[in-house]
Amino acid sequence: ETRDIWGLPFVCKLLLCASKPGFMHSTLFKWYSIAQHIQICLNIHNRLPVESNTYFKNDIDSIFCYTRLKNPGQKQEVSHIWYYKNKLLDRIKYNVKSSNIYRSWTRKTILKTQVGAWRVDIEDSANNVVGSKSFFIMDSEISPQ
Repeated sequence: ETRDIWGLPFVCKLLLCASKPGFMHSTLFKWYSIAQHIQICLNIHNRLPVESNTYFKNDIDSIFCYTRLKNPGQKQEVSHIWYYKNKLLDRIKYNVKSSNIYRSWTRKTILKTQVGAWRVDIEDSANNVVGSKSFFIMDSEISPQ
């Protein structure tokens, strides 16, 4: 039995809090739906990321955000939120089934002019960021010095 500063076991507190409206939907999802692994890659093959990196040239058509989540609870909605230069470009929502390892991905078209800093945030249904991955698109016409 684990005790904390209040002297109550964690499980007892969890049961007390669970009786509050909305607790099961938002709080438990926040605690347990954890983005265990996030990769930006050029392709997906057999449900695994291919050619993962944090730097890509702008001569690509599209890019993938591969996410491995843990969701031991009920089916939940998750969003991949794509940012370019800190500006929101796209919000892609999908459902995550109950699973210890739920692999998912979204795809984003990259324009040749979209050179610079990118980020994908992973949010749960309560808009909590449960993971994030930054990457950079470089101009393929400019050779590194």
